[in-house]
Amino acid sequence: MATIQSAAEIAPLLERLKGKKIATLQVLGINSLKSVSPLPEALVGEEVTEVDVVERIINMRTAGHRISFDLQRTGRVVMLESAEPYQHVAGRVCCTIG
Repeated sequence: MATIQSAAEIAPLLERLKGKKIATLQVLGINSLKSVSPLPEALVGEEVTEVDVVERIINMRTAGHRISFDLQRTGRVVMLESAEPYQHVAGRVCCTIG
């Protein structure tokens, strides 16, 4: 089992986000989502102006929005050099209509 990151361990990882533009924001754990207003797609292109972490709650700010990620029960901050959007496994049906 991975160790839980402290706020002091997370803070330096977040510093590199300042001044960067949001290319995509994807919610993978929809069951833990508290609110979605505006939709994540609305944040694309916004510049991150401020970041902080308090008690494992990450706050990112842009000129028009505050985005919070709560890592209280689970989750780790890991910086990736590149990433691909999540896609369902090919050949599996997630839902049917009719």
